[in-house]
Amino acid sequence: MKVDHLSYVRATRVALMGLALQLSLGIGLLLYGVLGRDHAALSGAGLVLLGSAAWLVLAVVLDQHRRERLEDMEARALDAGARTSAFEGSAEDLRVQAKRLAWMHSVLVPVSSMLLSAGLIALGVSRALSGQRLLTPNESGVEEFRVPGDRGWAMAVAVACAAVGFVFARFVSGMAKQRVWANLRGGAGYAVAASLIGVALMAAQLVHLAGSDVALRWALVVVPAFSVLLGVEIVLSFLLNLYRPRKGGEVPRAAFDSPILGFVASPDQIAKTIGGAISYQIGIDVTGTWAYQLVSRAVVPLVVFGAVVLWLLTSLAVVGGTERGLLMRNGRLVGVIEPGLHLKLPWPVDEVRLVEASTVREVALGNSRPLAESRVILWTGTHHSNEEYFVVRALDLRGLGSASGRAGRSGAAAGGGAIDAEVSRARQNTGDLALLSVEVPVTYRVTDAGLYETFAAPEDRQALLKVVGQRQVTRILARYEEDEILGPKRLEIGQEIESAVRAAIDRLGAGVEVLSCRIEGVHPPAGAPAEAFEKAMGDPQRGLSLIEGGRARAIGLLTRVAGDYALAERIIAQLRRRNSLREEFAAAADPAQRAQLEGQIAQLELEIEGQIAASRGEAGAMIASAQAGRWARLLGVRAQAQAFDGLVESYLANPALFKARVWFEALSDRLKDSRLYVVDGSVPDLRVTYDLKETGAGAARLDQSTTPTGTERPGAR
Repeated sequence: MKVDHLSYVRATRVALMGLALQLSLGIGLLLYGVLGRDHAALSGAGLVLLGSAAWLVLAVVLDQHRRERLEDMEARALDAGARTSAFEGSAEDLRVQAKRLAWMHSVLVPVSSMLLSAGLIALGVSRALSGQRLLTPNESGVEEFRVPGDRGWAMAVAVACAAVGFVFARFVSGMAKQRVWANLRGGAGYAVAASLIGVALMAAQLVHLAGSDVALRWALVVVPAFSVLLGVEIVLSFLLNLYRPRKGGEVPRAAFDSPILGFVASPDQIAKTIGGAISYQIGIDVTGTWAYQLVSRAVVPLVVFGAVVLWLLTSLAVVGGTERGLLMRNGRLVGVIEPGLHLKLPWPVDEVRLVEASTVREVALGNSRPLAESRVILWTGTHHSNEEYFVVRALDLRGLGSASGRAGRSGAAAGGGAIDAEVSRARQNTGDLALLSVEVPVTYRVTDAGLYETFAAPEDRQALLKVVGQRQVTRILARYEEDEILGPKRLEIGQEIESAVRAAIDRLGAGVEVLSCRIEGVHPPAGAPAEAFEKAMGDPQRGLSLIEGGRARAIGLLTRVAGDYALAERIIAQLRRRNSLREEFAAAADPAQRAQLEGQIAQLELEIEGQIAASRGEAGAMIASAQAGRWARLLGVRAQAQAFDGLVESYLANPALFKARVWFEALSDRLKDSRLYVVDGSVPDLRVTYDLKETGAGAARLDQSTTPTGTERPGAR
């Protein structure tokens, strides 16, 4: 084929057509993926749209080839002219388009290939991780994966991508057999990539139509993995091109030209494609060797034989020791396979789904475990990313209605009833409701794989078990007050919840056995409600503390007064009985009844006094001390009376003597601590010196030589 600018014009048009077609397929997949929420379709749309970059680079390079051919024609025409001698030295300098083309092959194409590789790898890794998150159960044990909607549109878009992409890829591959259009193989590969994505989506929808979503789940990972594979292949091709022998005048092969996709674009020339790739890498034509001729003749039978062997191997099914196999025939469950090696009909007639039978699974009926196990968990802090609350009876801080509330709770426990009835009954008992966040994990294992796989859709099994268990938890918690759930009856409530949840799941017929169901954590809503709840819970405790403190002080006081708390209680009971008798005595009108009551009161007071006197407390000691003081005072007064009688008799016997004796006794008593000065009154101007500090009776020597501290005139005292 003649290599001229017209050939590259056609190639450029095909590249632009491929760009438009690639963008159309990518946008179609993108619209369906967004509207139908198809994760695999969105991943495929990203791959197809990135492939349009290859078509754009090819269009630019092929157009530059066209410009280079025109420049070459002009240069040759200039060289053939008669007056070309004046420009002979600068002919090579005028080849600007050729230099630009060389720059594109040495810089633009490799850089574009590496950028495309980075985009494909980044797309594949990010989409694979997001798909894995959809397949991984969340905190509640439920997968976020959902079957894409709009199956009709999904199949239509998939068929369009598969058909249009493959037909256009075959067309471009046919053109690429010509050396001048060889670089179009790179674009054909991404057209066939769009076709493969369409085939994969179509196959997944057909498998789902047969009753299984396993292909849709695999598509979440397979499509991103395919993108990563293409990106890695580009990197390897780039590295191999660095060490490939160069030939003069040869157009370099782009690194994004995928040999793997080339196989799919030309399935009838697989051996030739492999040989061409090897020849390109080592620089030697291997298509003429005997080994190539042998492989080219035997490759198709070998591939067919290998495919048949692989298909026959699908008749064998291996079930592990901890697994159970579900034998599906044409999408219907026909039996459960025990562990071991089993023979079945080949795929797609028979299929074995493996189910982990011994694995202990868990579903959270309330909140899951706290976000961080190592930190301190407080009521006032955030425990979970999404709190779930249960309705319970509010704490009656007034202390009213406790007996009726417990009676209503026992009646509700006996009769069961719906959740609304329980909440209504709790409202009648307390007049108020409260919210509590409760962690109730349920662990279970599969006992009947057949029932477990058929009682609900795979994505709904955990959710259905959770709803059934939550109904029982809500029904039971609605009977109790919040302080009972937080404190003394938590274990009892947990056992009641476990029994109710186990019975409800057994009635469901899910083929599972509940191993445990317990209350792991309880707390009020975080923040201000938790602080208010903590205060409300603390106030009754502080009240009880004050009551117990007062009771302790009362016991200590009664023990100190009576010597024995039991004796004090008996005395208090007798005092209350005496007061009651006094009230009856005051109200009685019959003299006989009043006399009888008066006797009973007197008898009771004697008993009380006897018990108090016999006690070893302060009251008994005080009574004994009072009695002793009374007798001492009585005896003293009696002694004074007898002494007075004696004085009267003495006076009557001798009044003068009695008066003199009394006079001198009084004088002696008054002057016993006084100093007497006896002086001679006949001494004129007598001065007396005395010491005011001296005390005591008796005569004192007058010393006129002493320093006087005071003076008196004669006759002065």
